[in-house]
Amino acid sequence: MSRSEPESGALPTDSSLKVSAIVPTHNRARYLAEALDSLLHQQRPLDEIIVVDDASTDKTAEVLADYKDRARVVELTTNHGKAAALNMAIPMARGDYLWLFDDDDVALPDALSRHVELLIERDDIDFTYSSTYHTHDPDHIWNSTAWHANELPDIEPERFLLETMRSMNTLMQGMLIPRRALLEIGLFDTELSRCQDLDMLIRLGARYRGAKLDKPTFVYREHDGARGGGQYTHTVEQRFRIQDKYRKQVFRKVRNALPLEDYLTHVGDDSVLQSKAARGPAALIQRGCILLRQGLVKDGLADLESALGDPAIVDIDDAWIAQNLTLALDVEPWMFDDPRAVGVELANMLARHNALVYARPSIRGLYWSMRRELNLRRTRQAVHAGVILSSFTVHCVGQYVRRSVIS
Repeated sequence: MSRSEPESGALPTDSSLKVSAIVPTHNRARYLAEALDSLLHQQRPLDEIIVVDDASTDKTAEVLADYKDRARVVELTTNHGKAAALNMAIPMARGDYLWLFDDDDVALPDALSRHVELLIERDDIDFTYSSTYHTHDPDHIWNSTAWHANELPDIEPERFLLETMRSMNTLMQGMLIPRRALLEIGLFDTELSRCQDLDMLIRLGARYRGAKLDKPTFVYREHDGARGGGQYTHTVEQRFRIQDKYRKQVFRKVRNALPLEDYLTHVGDDSVLQSKAARGPAALIQRGCILLRQGLVKDGLADLESALGDPAIVDIDDAWIAQNLTLALDVEPWMFDDPRAVGVELANMLARHNALVYARPSIRGLYWSMRRELNLRRTRQAVHAGVILSSFTVHCVGQYVRRSVIS
């Protein structure tokens, strides 16, 4: 897709490019003022700030009373959730680009100027994104000694979709997105009470090109407060379990909606694929590995099985297949309800297609997963990873011995 341009058709300049910030909020009176002040004190001023108060029951209204001369405040009487609040504000925004910001984080003073500079500098991109500073000192968010950077990989624009589906974890607070793009690809999915951003990012990456800034642009506040709003409220302890549920829902939706060809936009035919026929199984390998990494074992293995059964798989570079399997199995172990079954099913699938040559890269990914959990001192998750690794290894050895005896 081509870059979103002003109505005149000319490439944007700092003065012609209009930016609106949208902040949905629900019961975050404790942090909201700091978030809004950080937007109001940008070195490059915003053209508009829209705050949607999603039926807060705390002192949010009192906080917003001090900002009504500097922001458009939309007050809802019934809680609709973050996705619906954003969907309400996006069409009413006047900016060419939108900055969708959270009510408990803060933007660095030069954030907007750096986003705009990159958009003007790169006429081959449509949106910008950045890495993040995290802080575990929620009451002193500007204490920079408590910040640690959550870095994102430096990738080409055409790899944004793939890396997002793997695990890039780009956050909306660090992005500047064309308003037109959000309207064209469809607004946020209100059926998702979590992971709406992930769903949107995948749809955005499938049609538009983005580039990363060189440094973080905002500070993400880690705190123990409730997440969600209204009927969707949950504690921080419940966050990962709930996110896992909705992330799987997102990827089931993606599997049905995203064309297989979109999984290969970054793959060079000359280096990886030796024939056009190989594009089909290569796309299935890519999708299967992504689904497996996201905990969708049945769907992921079905794609890998189809790919391994395709005669054209011989025209795909073995190292590329191995690399994908390693990345797929460097997983978050808590995603799997039955870790032992994962190892057994994967080993049996490779054996059925005489593909035990891919056992080693699979073991490498599972080992990385276990080692990471041990380093983080997450004992239970390390045990889960170890169960997958041991069951996979044992069954691969068993299949190898059985086939050696038969032959």
